[in-house]
Amino acid sequence: DFEVWNAQYPCRVAQIADPLPYPPFDTTSAIWVGDPPALSAMLAQLKTCSEIAVDLEHHDYRSFAGFVCLMQISSRDQDWIVDTLLLRQELQSLNAVFADPAILKVFHGARMDILWLQRDFSLYIVSLFDTFHAAKSLHLSSRSLAFLLKRYADFDADKKYQLADWRIRPLPQEMLAYARSDTHFLLFVYDNLRNQLVQNDRLQHVLTASRAVAAQSYQRPAYDPDGWKSLYAKYGSAKLLSNTQIAAFTALHQWRDRIARHLDESLRYVLPTHLMVSIAAALPKDLPQLYACTLPPVAKDYANDILQLVSAHHSDSYHSDSLHSDSLHSDSHHSDSHHSDSHSRPDSHHSDSHSRPELLASISSFWTSLHQNEPNHNLLKQLGSQLRVAVPLPCSPKVEAAALAVHPFKPTPDDIIIPRTGKKRSLQILPYENLQPVHTRKKKKHRLEETSSLDPHKKL
Repeated sequence: DFEVWNAQYPCRVAQIADPLPYPPFDTTSAIWVGDPPALSAMLAQLKTCSEIAVDLEHHDYRSFAGFVCLMQISSRDQDWIVDTLLLRQELQSLNAVFADPAILKVFHGARMDILWLQRDFSLYIVSLFDTFHAAKSLHLSSRSLAFLLKRYADFDADKKYQLADWRIRPLPQEMLAYARSDTHFLLFVYDNLRNQLVQNDRLQHVLTASRAVAAQSYQRPAYDPDGWKSLYAKYGSAKLLSNTQIAAFTALHQWRDRIARHLDESLRYVLPTHLMVSIAAALPKDLPQLYACTLPPVAKDYANDILQLVSAHHSDSYHSDSLHSDSLHSDSHHSDSHHSDSHSRPDSHHSDSHSRPELLASISSFWTSLHQNEPNHNLLKQLGSQLRVAVPLPCSPKVEAAALAVHPFKPTPDDIIIPRTGKKRSLQILPYENLQPVHTRKKKKHRLEETSSLDPHKKL
């Protein structure tokens, strides 16, 4: 870290100069570095260079932390492709070049490359120039490497191998060409960017940003107990609506991390996030329901564990508290009453009906005793014309008269249909704006029908 921040960049970095041409891509080839003698030969040539371009190919799908599979290095007249799988133990010798402040190291988007070099090979970069930050400082329309290669070298990069499996050996010629193209033109791109930065007085800004990238220190990632929240906000907020589902999602998030570390597999290989959301939303109760979520191989091996984990969060409660329910009980009086009520309620995890509020009552605050069909006249006067009575109504002349009294208009006999069957009927009191006349097939007859979202099967 001290060397990164205090080493001086070569003076030529701050000077405008004509970009040096690169060798033709089609008529030249890279040197494959797959053994210690080839590594030593490459290192000897690199020590004579003023600047080099470096890039890495990384694999992290079948590994928890990931590992570097390939390293590409280019000088002004030669390209090398280093097999980092074979030479993993020998590559620390590259610090003789990578930590030398007199040799400029050009990367594009080096943030992760710096960490991977430290983690896998104990390599550190001094005198870094990051073309990503150069493009950003110059406010170019894009900061991607493909854009820079096209803009300055008129080279069309084929990015279909960007996510290829770089572990395979031998590498196909197409993948070797793709890897080589990432560094073959990069020094020429650097020349053009450097000139523009010097002309616009932005060079020091880019060098400072590049130092900050190089000064990173790799730390093995630890499990973040709150890491599920960002995934929930991005992928699960529309599907995971209850606290039970969110609790299952949180448990799956922790389980996935533990299994991935144990098996040295990536999180997305063990259980992709979208499947975590699907399982937490479905809350499967048996293996067939769980398998319906299309489990990947590792998750299938641990199907019983996943089912047991999710089953532990099953709840049949009628209402779920909101995600931020703690804020609703900040008042101590409410908290005390909530606590006391919880002791008087029956156990709620056996049946929905046990925890649902009582919807039916023998006494109505409006009609008093249902069998008497007597309205509460005092309440009726208070309501005035704000309410209209929805049919069917209890069969009683007093009820009919009370209903007509609160109508804002003078109804005709056809405006309200009162059943004359002699049976007890339900009554609903609804705001006027929630009612509208609906014509029936009977001639000259229509009735008032509820159009709100209330459940028509509930008896109020």
